[in-house]
Amino acid sequence: PEAVEYAPTAVGHLAVGLRVGGVAVFDAHLVRCSRGDEGEEVCVKRIPRRHQVCVLKYSPDGRFLAVASHDNNIDIFLVSAEYSRWGVCKGHKDTIKHLDWSANGQFLQSNDDSEELMHWNVEVMHKGQVEQVKRGSDLRDEKWASFNCPLTWPMEGLSKSVA
Repeated sequence: PEAVEYAPTAVGHLAVGLRVGGVAVFDAHLVRCSRGDEGEEVCVKRIPRRHQVCVLKYSPDGRFLAVASHDNNIDIFLVSAEYSRWGVCKGHKDTIKHLDWSANGQFLQSNDDSEELMHWNVEVMHKGQVEQVKRGSDLRDEKWASFNCPLTWPMEGLSKSVA
């Protein structure tokens, strides 16, 4: 596996990003090796992807799963609708390495290999594309559920060698 993420809520899912592309979502309560006690399949959902998955991140409420892959896009999946695709975040020019959700699950921030920081409002879409927040300073005071992205407003002013 290339990336692993556990759903933070009662959903109890474990998402595994694959090098060959795609995501396998498992019921974390049943995972032993590859099958449950009676031989039932514990994989809840397989999400096909053409490119290697870089990073996965569930929203704090477990509503969404963000999947970044080597196509430089972030796909957002709606967990309650059997991981149907909610929308896509497009705009990065390099491989996405880090993701963070806002505490309320409305915003996503991402860093790529070229050290670009982008923000997304997953509640607003246009033709399936998640709206990019053009002015990152608008989210400067946003509360974040995690700090996986090394290049964010709280890190402003630190040297490149620290990030």
